[in-house]
Amino acid sequence: METPLIEIRNLKTYYPIRGGFFNTVQDHLKAVDDVSLSIGRQQTLGLVGESGCGKSTLGRSILRLQPITSGQILFEGNDITHLSQQEMMRYRRNIQIIFQDPYGSLNPRMTVRQIVREPLDTHRIGDRSDRDQEVYRLLEVCGLQRSMADRYPHEFSGGQRQRVGIARALALKPKFIVADEAVSALDVTVQNQILKLIADLQQEYGISFLFISHDLAVVQHVSHRVGVMYFGKLVEQGPTAELYRNPQHPYTQKLLRAVPRIRV
Repeated sequence: METPLIEIRNLKTYYPIRGGFFNTVQDHLKAVDDVSLSIGRQQTLGLVGESGCGKSTLGRSILRLQPITSGQILFEGNDITHLSQQEMMRYRRNIQIIFQDPYGSLNPRMTVRQIVREPLDTHRIGDRSDRDQEVYRLLEVCGLQRSMADRYPHEFSGGQRQRVGIARALALKPKFIVADEAVSALDVTVQNQILKLIADLQQEYGISFLFISHDLAVVQHVSHRVGVMYFGKLVEQGPTAELYRNPQHPYTQKLLRAVPRIRV
C-alpha cells in the first residue's frame, strides 16, 4: 500500500484561555481537537465547515506555521512534528500555501517579479538570471504575461493577484499545497477560472492539495475526498461522491441541506 503524502495522527492545537487576578490559564480553546487524516499523492482533500470550526488552524498546523499541542504530522512517512525551523527549511520546498486574501498576502511594496522570485532567492536556487526566467515561466503557467513582472499588486484585479499568489506557491515545485479559502474573495466567474487552474496544475505537476472552504459546491467540484469539521473535530470524511450522496453525521446533513444547489 502506498504511503500517503501527508498523514495527520491525533493532531491537537489548543489555545490557552487566561483570566483571574493572576492571569492564569483557566481553560483551553480546542481549535483542532484530535484530528486524524491522510492525503494521497495527486489528491485533493476538501475541508469544509462553518467559520471558526478550525479549518484554517488545521491547515497552518500541518504546515508547521502554527504551534501544535500534540499529535503527529508525517510527510512522505517522515515525522516532521518536532523539527526545528532550520530543519524545516528543506521541507518548506515541498509544502506551500495559497492564502485567502490575494491582496493582503502580497507585499504592496514589491513587484510581482520580486514576490514570485522571493522563495527562489530564500533557497538560493540558481543565479539571478535563472530566477528571473523561472518567474516568467511561472507567470505564463498561471495565465499571466511576462510583461506584468514589474507591476505592483495594486495594478492587478483580484483574480490576477490570486494567480500571482499561486505562481509564488509553485516557485519551489512543491508536492503539497494548502489552499486556504483561495477563491472565497473572488466572484463566481473568476472562481471557476482559478479552480480550473488549480485542477490543471494538479494534473500537470502531480501536486496534492488540502482545499479549505466553507462553500460546499466548490469543494464538491474540486475534491477527491472531503472532510467535515465541527468545533475543532473532524466529524466525517470520505470519497466526495459518497459523502455528498449519503452523509452520515447530522452536522454534515445540516450543511448539505443549507445549500440549495446540492441535492442530498
